[in-house]
Amino acid sequence: MNWSVFISHSTKDGKIAKELCSYLERNGKKCFIAPRDIQGGREYAGEILKGIENSETMVLLLSANSNESPHVLREVERAVSKSIPIIIYKLEDVELSKSMEYFLMAHQWMDAKKTGDFENVLKVVNGITNPNLTDDSNAKTKEVENNNTSNVKSNNKKIIAAIAVLLFSVAVIGSFLLFINNNDNGNVAAENQTSDEKHTSEDNRTLEENQTSGENNTSEENQPSVTVEVGDIVKLGTYNDEKIEWMVLRLSEDGKEAVLISKNILSMKPYDVAESGRFNYDKDGNSYVEDPRVDENQELQIQVRGNSDWSVSNIRTWLNSSQEFVKYQDQAPDNSAIAEKVNGYVHEPGFLYGFGKEEMAAIKEVENTTPGNASSGKDFIVTKDKVYLLSLDELQWFEDAGMSILAKPTQAAIDRDGTTWYEDDMEIFLVTAHYWWLREPVKEASGRCYIVGNGNPKYPDQLIYDKDVGLEGFGIRPAITVYVDKLADIQD
Repeated sequence: MNWSVFISHSTKDGKIAKELCSYLERNGKKCFIAPRDIQGGREYAGEILKGIENSETMVLLLSANSNESPHVLREVERAVSKSIPIIIYKLEDVELSKSMEYFLMAHQWMDAKKTGDFENVLKVVNGITNPNLTDDSNAKTKEVENNNTSNVKSNNKKIIAAIAVLLFSVAVIGSFLLFINNNDNGNVAAENQTSDEKHTSEDNRTLEENQTSGENNTSEENQPSVTVEVGDIVKLGTYNDEKIEWMVLRLSEDGKEAVLISKNILSMKPYDVAESGRFNYDKDGNSYVEDPRVDENQELQIQVRGNSDWSVSNIRTWLNSSQEFVKYQDQAPDNSAIAEKVNGYVHEPGFLYGFGKEEMAAIKEVENTTPGNASSGKDFIVTKDKVYLLSLDELQWFEDAGMSILAKPTQAAIDRDGTTWYEDDMEIFLVTAHYWWLREPVKEASGRCYIVGNGNPKYPDQLIYDKDVGLEGFGIRPAITVYVDKLADIQD
């Protein structure tokens, strides 16, 4: 599909972005806006890139939120590299980051006089997407920043001519930037002549994208020896005889630490199992299948369904063990204690068993704070973990990174799954993603945890569910925090 406008915005400015989208579409301009136009089951980042490339122009809602968003910056970079004109609709006065300033210095600016004042945006969009359209009422639109102080007139021909010049400049800048980014060896001289000043990259140094006004801001001081970016793929450790692929989900401010999450669901496992040793039965053999008493009695819930307390869960023990034979604190995850009596992992080596010495050294033990469940007696429980599942709040990291929370299982995970849950959903609903566990318990229960959904089109607005922890057909998608400078020697 071709779009008139791609609306780039921070999720924190979502309300005004939706208002702008509605206004433009009421006036005949088809807009791409996330997350509305992200197709279910598709990779979030890939859908964003397609949306930008298939749009005639981009409207950037500039605020302190979007200025600090790496997600928005990547969208702007993509538009520049594809020579797509950018209209900057400034919501508030903000000092641009160096990277954002570099990309926006040659584009159309306008101030938002008040929320919902979108008429001037539409007029400039019309000038770009429909140059034959004339409008005598197309009055002044104020440009600010970077000496762009001329008013936008109703003469659309002049607008198009100006844009053509700007696009040529942007193309030159974009080509230069891409050349620098692809220079892996760091010792190819690159020249960019601006304001009669020459910037030359030196051997073994990377020219920062943040250079402006003829200044080379390159600094190697306090930088890690290897760098990664959000969205990069890192290979670390082995599971099911395959090297594990991790996605960089989040970076520390100094770039020295990174949160990684497995690109795919690695296994189907229960979070915990019935303490009685038999799912839906107590130790005396009494059945509690679909028995409402289980919901009312928290201790009984743990006995017949499993414990949702992250700190004592089977899945936390397994994820953080590097031993061939894992010792569990209470009832081990044996098939007899699991709902469908499959996918037990009592005899499986710990998850970290497939990691070498250098790989283990790259993983940081972090302090996680997780809500307690109804039986823990605590609002929050603090644990120290090398490997962990995400919490509900940490799902925000996906949105900040511009990445989809949906995930597919590996083929090995599918092959080793004793249930048919994944195949059934794929056959019936044509979805390729699958559910995966979070570490966060349902506060009012003792045996239920939250899971991420699979993008099922039958429930398009629901991505978070809660399930009994003893159910074994849901995915495990672990996360780790790593020291970035220790990744250099262990990558292929």
